[in-house]
Amino acid sequence: MNKILKAEENVIRFLENKMIYIYLVVALLVSLAIRYFGLPFISGDMSTFLIGWYGQIEQLGQIHALNTQVGNYNVLYQTIIAILTYLPGDPIVKYKAVSIIFDYVVSVGVFLLIYDKEKKNSKFMAILGAIITVFSPIVFLNSSVWGQCDSIYISFIILSLVAYKKEKPALCMIFFGLAFAFKLQAIFYLPFHLFEWFRKKSFSILNFLLVPLTMIVVCIPAYINGRGFWGFISPYYYQTGSCDKMSFNYQSFWTILSDSREKRLEYISTMKVPAVLITFLILLSIMTWLIYRKKELNERGSLYLAFLLAFTCVEFLPGMHERYGFGVEILSIVLAFKDKRTIPLAIALNILTMITYGAELFGGVMNITILGIINFAIYLTYMYFFYRNLRGIVPNR
Repeated sequence: MNKILKAEENVIRFLENKMIYIYLVVALLVSLAIRYFGLPFISGDMSTFLIGWYGQIEQLGQIHALNTQVGNYNVLYQTIIAILTYLPGDPIVKYKAVSIIFDYVVSVGVFLLIYDKEKKNSKFMAILGAIITVFSPIVFLNSSVWGQCDSIYISFIILSLVAYKKEKPALCMIFFGLAFAFKLQAIFYLPFHLFEWFRKKSFSILNFLLVPLTMIVVCIPAYINGRGFWGFISPYYYQTGSCDKMSFNYQSFWTILSDSREKRLEYISTMKVPAVLITFLILLSIMTWLIYRKKELNERGSLYLAFLLAFTCVEFLPGMHERYGFGVEILSIVLAFKDKRTIPLAIALNILTMITYGAELFGGVMNITILGIINFAIYLTYMYFFYRNLRGIVPNR
């Protein structure tokens, strides 16, 4: 048998040296292919709302339509759709293309949260985390199948946490302002930033002014086209008032009391305000305990806290849609790389959301009450691991 040729050795050596990059390219192409096959799917939200709103923006004069509130878009997202009306192509594909782009922005943010240049093998683990994010079913189902925009605002939430990690508070608030300009649910991450300002005392509260300032700047095109002040804030007002169920398919704590997929006005009128008050008290209790006990947070501890405060919001607030936990589920992937004990929890959390996505998109059958019990158990387990982390039982890896 002939020996391997010199040229073959060179090719093999090249492949060995560049294997990680070759793998990344292949993974990227496969992830794009998966999203391509989701493009033709038309969800109920797409057919009932999004396509109609696109047509309305087009008829009202494209960019000039920014002087009018269309659907429940926030102004910045309506601006993006107005720009898309000038481009050729199917509106459904254009909607989804924007969200797909931000799938990859989210994955870059995940990479940056996991990566620590001081730790051995950190780059490989960060790349793996980014790849897992891109291939997470809830990520590509949300964007390329459903056509929703959750990856857009969550990408800015993740980048705000990256900026916080790098001790750049101004940039952190700018990213947070962009997230809030896209979606009201960015507010789930505000308690973390307020707490860290209070705890660390390393940056001025004036940095928070960058949040509304950023929102004002991105609304300039709408202002130029005649949108008034009320037009900027009305989407947020109407979104807070649109809660006529305790849960819109999210497996929250309140689904344990009742399968709230059905509209039960007595249930929502009885429990809505108490649910908000209980959520506020839980958030305040966590932060007060940390301050009272003078607990120091390492990088992993801060990530745990951002995750748990947001998880508390979606777990206990009323009117949560199945998509509102998107950022929590992304952060669970990051936490799984920071604390290996949470890997089963992250898998379970994402599977629960896959079930709710399947029910919404494909008519799957689920028992939301059982899912709510499981989700609450996951929440409590994360709380326990956070407590152990604070006690220093598990060293910061």
